[in-house]
Amino acid sequence: MVTLGSGPRGIVFAPISWGDACEWASEAIRLARAGHQVVTFDWSGDREKTVSEATRLLRERGARQVAWVGGCMGGTVMLGMAESSRQPPVGVAGISPLAVLGGAEAASGRRYRGELLVLGTADDPLADEKRLNEVARLFPSAELTVLPGELHAAEIFTGPHGDTARHSLDTFLGRAFTRVP
Repeated sequence: MVTLGSGPRGIVFAPISWGDACEWASEAIRLARAGHQVVTFDWSGDREKTVSEATRLLRERGARQVAWVGGCMGGTVMLGMAESSRQPPVGVAGISPLAVLGGAEAASGRRYRGELLVLGTADDPLADEKRLNEVARLFPSAELTVLPGELHAAEIFTGPHGDTARHSLDTFLGRAFTRVP
């Protein structure tokens, strides 16, 4: 696990299934510089446990509120476990999530009532607009942002619509961190 920043607001970044701690580096650095405490990681064998341990690490370092941001597998896992987590997040952003992926089911968390964002690109070969809508329908209160293009997960933030993606993520985090813990 890699941690950056400090403060009472924490963000856990989870990679795609074959990703690692470096996948979200540019966003993690940007948000740490903006005053957030951030952790990103390589997956262990138990994905839910990895997210829980990252959340616990941020709380041990002083984060009073924690939001989760996950790309593809990371988003699917986080959406699915948000409701049942012993340390629930104030918000979950699924970036290119799928309804079901590698044994994880986003629908498992469908009663979660924190802030929700589903963000992706219209023509992503893995998580296109149809699949993003499928996930968003599981969470009626979720904000759905579909950008043009084919980029996937963290790639979206470095592509031609990166500014729009960052604005959407920042707006989501602003809402999430104003919730009463």
